[in-house]
Order: sequence, then C-alpha cells, then structure tokens
Amino acid sequence: MLKLRHIFFLCLSVVFSSSYSQNILHLCEGVGIENFKVPYLQGSFYQWQINGSLGVATIVGGNGTEEITIDIQSSGSFVLLVQETDSNGCNGTDSIQVIIHPLPQTDFSVSGNCLENPTIFSDNSYILTDSLVNYIWDFGDGEISAGTPTSHYYQSLGFYPVKLIVTSNFGCRDSITKNVQIFPKPIVDFSYNPLSASIINPIIDFTNQSISAIPTIWDFDDSTLSYKENPTHEFTYPGSFNVMLVASDSNNCVDSAEHIINIFYELLLYTPNSFSPNGDGDNDIFLPKGYRMNKYKSYQFMIYNRWGEVVFTTDNTANGWDGNNAKADVFTWVIILTDEMGAIRKQVGEVTLLK
Repeated sequence: MLKLRHIFFLCLSVVFSSSYSQNILHLCEGVGIENFKVPYLQGSFYQWQINGSLGVATIVGGNGTEEITIDIQSSGSFVLLVQETDSNGCNGTDSIQVIIHPLPQTDFSVSGNCLENPTIFSDNSYILTDSLVNYIWDFGDGEISAGTPTSHYYQSLGFYPVKLIVTSNFGCRDSITKNVQIFPKPIVDFSYNPLSASIINPIIDFTNQSISAIPTIWDFDDSTLSYKENPTHEFTYPGSFNVMLVASDSNNCVDSAEHIINIFYELLLYTPNSFSPNGDGDNDIFLPKGYRMNKYKSYQFMIYNRWGEVVFTTDNTANGWDGNNAKADVFTWVIILTDEMGAIRKQVGEVTLLK
C-alpha cells in the first residue's frame, strides 16, 4: 500500500514548500509488508526512523531513499519519522502516527443441528481492543445472513461449510469456517392402552415406541405433564385429548408425536321409583342424582300426570319435586340433558307418589 507524504522543509528559516499532511494512519494487524513514500527531490537523502514499542513494526528496506518497506508484525502504535537532507545540506522533517489495530478472534458454536429444526449459531468472537460491528454468516447452502446470534433451517442432511466473517469498527476482519453436520430427526411415536376409556375408569397406559429417542416430556392436554419413560395417566374429565410426546436423540435432535385420546362420558343417573312427601324428613323429595351433574351443559327435568299434564319442571339439577298439591298416584318423569361431550341424552321413567 502506497502512502504519499509531503515534507515541510526548513532551511535558513525560509519556507521553501509546505502542504497539509495526514497525521494518523489506521492499519490492521496481519497486513504484513507496507510501503511508505514521500515526494522525491533530486539529490536528497532520506533518513527514516520508527519510534514505538518493540516488535510492532520494523523497517526492512529502502532506508536512505524516498520509499521504504515496513513489516507490520503486531498490534500497537508507532510514530514514523523521516528527515530529508537536500543537496544544499538543508534539512526537513515530517512524521505520521501509525496505529495497528488487532484482528477479531473469530469463533462460533452450533446447537440443534437437526433436519427441519432451527440450527442455532452462537457467536463467540471477541477482540482485544476496539469493538465488533459486523457479522456475516454463510451457511454453506447458498443462504447468507447478518447479525448475531442467528438461526437457520436446513432442508437436506449432510455436511455444510459454515463461514463466519467478523469486522471491527476499524475495518479489521477475520473469518472462520466449520463443517456443520445436519442430522436426521428422531422417529418419535407411542402406543396407549386401552384405546379409549370412559370417565368411570379413565386410566390410560402410555408406552414410548420412539426409535433411538428418549422421552423428554409428555403433555396430556389437560394441564398435566410427565417426564417418565412410560407413564400411566388418569384423566379427570371426559373429552378428546391431544396427547403429545416430545423425544430427543443422542444428537439432541427433537421431534414429537401426537394421538387423540377419547375419554367418553357415561350418563349415570339414579331415580327412585317412589317417594313419600309426608314431612318426616325421609324420602320427602323426588330428586334424580348422578355423576358430575354439575358439568351438564343443559338440563331439563319434568313430571307428568297420567293425563299428560306437566305438574313440575326445573332446569336446576339441585331442585326436586316435593309432590305438593298432588294426590297419590303414578307419575311419569322425563330428563333431557346435554352432557359434557355435547351429546343430547334423554331418560324416561315412572315414580309412585305415596301418601
């Protein structure tokens, strides 16, 4: 790299020539050989000197001439001085400060390098001084990204030469390339027994059937989880549950499997066949009782006499018929409800009112 310098000449206190000159030059470590030059004056002799820390730079050629060669060896700073002596013995001097900035120490780590999963690239680069301002990622599959950290989805198995280029605020650049292997996702599946159940016995046994993958979590879709290999789970209410198993393999590749588990609702109602509303506190109210009646989506309970007239009706599962204003007889009752699964159920029966 050629750097032109203009010297400020002094001879017998008379200014022969002058011009503005750059006084600080920024370079990057590792540039190797650099050339520095000043305008040549016929018959002049040029003496160059480096003032600064040892080992930063060394003049390797050209001293005595208008152009020298300097070997830049490490980061640091120095002042480069030149003295010109012309054919008349007049001297002129000039100098420039040269700052050698360090290169970034570039590195990155990889996690989650699995097919169709996000592969995470974490930057581990640093620089001794200055700051890092630019990151370019080449993922080896034709895709490029900027910034840190970053992630990328690979669509095919294999090895990819991933390259990270890091640049400092003074334009000093370094890079590193690593071969990243993309692994297949594990084969995740599970079986369960029984294949369906009712709320009377809502217990399901689950068995991991993943290939070379260990369960990390079971989600039973009822706000409960398990971390066991082969769990047994009791559901507490009827419904369709999207049970999911998440499993990972030795490469930390993760996949999941889902199955719908149906827990059916069983309509369990008990209705006495007679009652005696005589005020003795025993069997005074005709009231159906059942399992999880408070979970019904709708409920209608009606009593009919032998002529088909409604003598009692309610939509509250806690309300029963007290038989007031009715004579001893046989009555028909009807219950129409919508259960927890949304199914409409109807039951009909008879009750004897005793007096």
